[in-house]
Amino acid sequence: MNREFNIDELAIFITLWTMKPEEVNPFFEYLKKASWTLIAIEKHVKVKYNNRFDKSTMIMILTISDGAIGKAVRYLDDIEKRANQLNLKEITFGDFCLKIYPFGIPDL
Repeated sequence: MNREFNIDELAIFITLWTMKPEEVNPFFEYLKKASWTLIAIEKHVKVKYNNRFDKSTMIMILTISDGAIGKAVRYLDDIEKRANQLNLKEITFGDFCLKIYPFGIPDL
């Protein structure tokens, strides 16, 4: 079953969707200082997924998982599975929104 974004998730989604590519890295680094979970997501993506996820997607995973690492890992695994079914080599924020979860976020 899919769920709607809450107001905070929607705000981050709009921010990421409208950001210029050169703005993503500073935003990512800023969030890493405030969230050890994002650091863990980044390390998990590097080790398990060979850096397939872009930084905007990792930020969105942090957001939809409410900062809970277990929930974030469930989303990472689900996204990876769907990306493999779609033969995506890299998982961009556009792919995340338009191909992987085009009808909303599953409630994992």
